Amino acid sequence: MTITSFGPANRIARTAETHPLTWRLRDDGEPVWLDEYQAKDGYAAARKALTQQSPDDIVQSVKDSGLKGRGGAGFPTG
Repeated sequence: MTITSFGPANRIARTAETHPLTWRLRDDGEPVWLDEYQAKDGYAAARKALTQQSPDDIVQSVKDSGLKGRGGAGFPTG
């Protein structure tokens, strides 16, 4: 596998190999820099889970969210 440089390491790359859900674009169509995204509370939930919550707290947060699985049957994730 060849890894191509897309510029600074904190720039999110948009290529044929990436999934649209991983693209973050500004209104002008340019990729968002990770520091821009984080300044607008990007990854806030992940940061909270990793630094402030126990595993049981994380499971409870998922249950409280009402998140459903993606299998189509509507089963709760938690």
